[in-house]
Amino acid sequence: MLLQVNQNVLEERIEREVEVAIQKISGNAQNGKSVTEIIFEKDIFFKCRTKLNEYMKENNVNFGWLDMGGYVSLNYGTHRLAKFKLKQ
Repeated sequence: MLLQVNQNVLEERIEREVEVAIQKISGNAQNGKSVTEIIFEKDIFFKCRTKLNEYMKENNVNFGWLDMGGYVSLNYGTHRLAKFKLKQ
C-alpha cells in the first residue's frame, strides 16, 4: 500500500512539472521566443523529459533539445537544466 502511495505521489510530481514546462514553453512562444530553459528535479528529470516529448509529438509540435557544451542537460544543484527549442 505504501509503495502504491509513493508511486502516485511521484506520478503527480512528474505531471505537475511537465504542466509547468508546457506553460513556460507556451508563454515564451507567445512572446516570440523559441528557446526555453527548463529545470526538473534530478530524480524525475528523464521521466519528465519523456512525458514532455510525448506531449509534443501527440500535438504535432516540431521541437528539439539543444545541447550545452556536448551535454543534453547540466547539473543545477538538486536539479537538471535543459534547453528546449521550438522549431519553425
